[in-house]
Amino acid sequence: MSPPFHFLQRAFIPLLKRMGVNVELQLNRFGFYPADGGEITATIIAGNKLTPLHLEGRRERVNALGWTGFVNPSATLLLRYALLVAKLMLGKTSKIDLGER
Repeated sequence: MSPPFHFLQRAFIPLLKRMGVNVELQLNRFGFYPADGGEITATIIAGNKLTPLHLEGRRERVNALGWTGFVNPSATLLLRYALLVAKLMLGKTSKIDLGER
């Protein structure tokens, strides 16, 4: 399975940008397993000299973000999912945002 768009956008692309890569991602269409069909566009502009990325040691987690997609979910399913996420995150981060996006 390929990495989800939101992982690339929020975790991988920022690291590339720290290295000097001029890159932008656009989500054109969601794809859902197993049907597939997702599509993204990556725009990469050449010319920048790349700089090494030094990731030394682990830092303390400041916050966490989770994202999921449902097709026609019931209110009960959404509530169960939100409570599960809150239970898993309790004590792991000081901020839990279960708001809609």
